[in-house]
Order: sequence, then C-alpha cells, then structure tokens
Amino acid sequence: MNWMSKHATEHKKNLLNEMPIDNHGSVLNNNDPEKKAIKKAKKYLKSVENDPRKKEKLDSINKEYLNQFNKFDLGRDPGKNFDVNHYISKMSGRDVPFGMKGPLDKGCAKSEGGPGCVQKRGNEYVIINNKKPGSQVWRGGFASKAEANKVLSGYHASK
Repeated sequence: MNWMSKHATEHKKNLLNEMPIDNHGSVLNNNDPEKKAIKKAKKYLKSVENDPRKKEKLDSINKEYLNQFNKFDLGRDPGKNFDVNHYISKMSGRDVPFGMKGPLDKGCAKSEGGPGCVQKRGNEYVIINNKKPGSQVWRGGFASKAEANKVLSGYHASK
C-alpha cells in the first residue's frame, strides 16, 4: 500500500468516527421526544413570563409533576405531559427528583448562602474550592485571612 492510499483510508476512518449518529442509525433525528419536551417547556415558560400568577402556575405544574413522578416510580403510567412538566419544573428552578440539590452541592461563597471560601485550618488560612462539592482546598498556606482574600480577589478579577 502506498502512502497516498494509506492516508486516504485513515482519513475516511476518521470522518466516520466523527459523524454524529443517533440511536436510529440516521445522521440526524428531528423527532427526538426529549427535544420536543424541552421546546414545549421553553414555550410555556415564555408564555407565563409576564403573568401576575406566574408563581402559582409554576408551583401547580411542579406539584402535578411530582404526583406524576410518584406514579411513574411505582411503575404506573404518569399521564400526559410528564416530560414537559419535568422540564418546566427544572427550568423554573423548582426541585425535581434526581435534580434536587443536596447538602454537598451548596457552595462556600457567601452569595450562595455559605460561610465564605476563606477558612482557618490549623495555623493557616485556606481557600475552599467553590466548584467542587465538599470542602476541598483550592489554595492553602496563607498566614492571614487578608492574604487569602487578596489571592481570591485576584482570581475573580482575572475571570
């Protein structure tokens, strides 16, 4: 095999590996039920955007969704618009099963209700990583709280 035919064969393999293929074997799938549900949810949220009863309507949909989820969890038919109600609840910031925030998801930043990301551990100050769950140290070894806050401010200024 000469160099040119080998290169062409490798190129074809790479193209085939990079081609998006859905679960039906076609290149594109415009009838994806999840995409339809998300589209309907966005449309509904836009329609109630300026409605004075927006909160009540969204709470009602969330309550309906949770009832549907309980039926679904028991192996029963959840009923009409189950997926749409899921996305409306999720996109409007309500709690949904398997999407609820746990205690480890809360950040350390004061803006997120946490105690602050600079904490004293032993005889040094550390900066807690706000992007990962738990209390993982992002940077450590600071002699003072002011020094740690200065580094943290520099990080936020560089973003």
